[in-house]
Amino acid sequence: MNSHENQYFGIWLDDNKALIITLDVGKTLIIPVFKSLNDLQDKRLKTNETNKPINDIQYYNDIFSVLPKSETLLILGPDQNKLHFKEFLERESDKVKNIITKVAGHMTTSDIIATVRSYFLGETVETA
Repeated sequence: MNSHENQYFGIWLDDNKALIITLDVGKTLIIPVFKSLNDLQDKRLKTNETNKPINDIQYYNDIFSVLPKSETLLILGPDQNKLHFKEFLERESDKVKNIITKVAGHMTTSDIIATVRSYFLGETVETA
């Protein structure tokens, strides 16, 4: 798989969070965590902000702004968020050429890392 400087990228999207996994062949992992769209909406309501509600596009832009640049991206998650984010990337970025989506049920952070590592490096990683 083509990747920038031997790095591979995966993202987990569900109703509760978005995790970006940056994996390089030197075994380095970086995992920024984003609040969910629902959490951001709740915070705005609790603080009585009068701005327009946050929409999916704004949320996806926030994720995209810190997403490492790569030709290949694996998107995991249990619901339609991953498909909507894939559509967003296809519209907004000509750099990401190969976007793979996989349905995944409840996963711990270790499970997500193991899945990304297995997909890109063919490694089997045992999780606790």
